[in-house]
Amino acid sequence: MKLLELFNLCKIKKCNIYSVRQQFLNEMQDMILPVGFEFIREIMINNFLNFLGWIAEDESKKRSERIRASMRETDEGVFSYKGNKWGRKEISTPAIKKILELHAQGFSIRQIAKQVQYTDKNKNMINVSRSAVHKVIAGKHRKTVVNKVSPQLDT
Repeated sequence: MKLLELFNLCKIKKCNIYSVRQQFLNEMQDMILPVGFEFIREIMINNFLNFLGWIAEDESKKRSERIRASMRETDEGVFSYKGNKWGRKEISTPAIKKILELHAQGFSIRQIAKQVQYTDKNKNMINVSRSAVHKVIAGKHRKTVVNKVSPQLDT
């Protein structure tokens, strides 16, 4: 849809669209038509652009399906078929314990997020995000660790 919106904007501004890879589009732009038949070029270009958009969307869906099919979900996380771990680095178990302790003491999610830190992949100390705090409290973040740390959150 965004691609077609761009092409419509170009048409309104009377700009021609040229492609490096789709030479047929360039040939359609440069096609000489008899006077009064210029509308045929516009119809042909619109149909081809719709067709290209459909093909691109279909290819994107196929690629997504192939990626999903290659995922291996385990208790340790999501892995590619080659064994590489996907996703963000998990919050450490001590950070999860600290979040649960502060929550039990009545601290708000914002207050907990300001107090709890963990190391990122570059060994920098960063604060836990509010959404991560919420997920830990709700029992939806690293369920296996959260359930080991706090069995009462098993929902």
